Amino acid sequence: MDFIHSFGLTRNAKIIDVGGGDSNLVDFLLEEGFQTITVLDISAIAIEKGKNVNWKICDITDFKPSTTFDVWHDRATMTHLRIIDFIYQSKK
Repeated sequence: MDFIHSFGLTRNAKIIDVGGGDSNLVDFLLEEGFQTITVLDISAIAIEKGKNVNWKICDITDFKPSTTFDVWHDRATMTHLRIIDFIYQSKK
C-alpha cells in the first residue's frame, strides 16, 4: 500500500490491478475506501469474488480500456510479457 499511498490519490482515483485476480490488494484498497477499482486477470476462477469492483476477465494483450487510470499496478505481468516475447523472438 505504500506504493499506492505515494501518489497522494483521492478515494475516487481510478486504479487497475493487472494480474491481480487472487491478490489481496483489492481488499486493502476497499478497506481504505477506494471506489473505482478494476482488476484484470486472464483467469475467471481467480477473480470470482463478489466485491464492489470492476472485474475484467481478459488477456492483457487483448485489453482495450474504455477509460484512463490514475494508477496501473501489476504483479510483474509486463515483465513476464517482455520475457516471453524475448524468448519467442529468440527462437525464430
